[in-house]
Amino acid sequence: RIFALAQKQLKLVWGMELRELPVREKMSLQEKRQAMKSNSQAKIGSGAYILTSTLPDEYRSAAIIKPSRIPTSDDEATYVAFYTLVVSFIWLNGGELSEQKLRRYLLRLNADQNVSSEKTETTLKKMEKHGYVIK
Repeated sequence: RIFALAQKQLKLVWGMELRELPVREKMSLQEKRQAMKSNSQAKIGSGAYILTSTLPDEYRSAAIIKPSRIPTSDDEATYVAFYTLVVSFIWLNGGELSEQKLRRYLLRLNADQNVSSEKTETTLKKMEKHGYVIK
């Protein structure tokens, strides 16, 4: 009952649904043939689900809605790559990274002054505002 309600809400609000993944069976060819002959095998679900879109194809295009307040999609891609890099540095250093060490890493990558069209400092402040880093 709860699952059905969740499916209904997912479909109405988000245009998505949960689909159960198939069970991976490790049976020999002979066992499969025997199961097909008997036809009495109970179907048991895998218990693992994947979220899939139910939207029509015309609504799945990324060209419909462009990122807000981003000059170009290249700038957005650069920002995503940069914050992924910085968050990876932090994660690889045990969840904490001094600003001095971060600057040294960025210097090695020639990303210490500018990231795309804006200053690295501006980009780092934007990352802090978006919650990717905490000073």
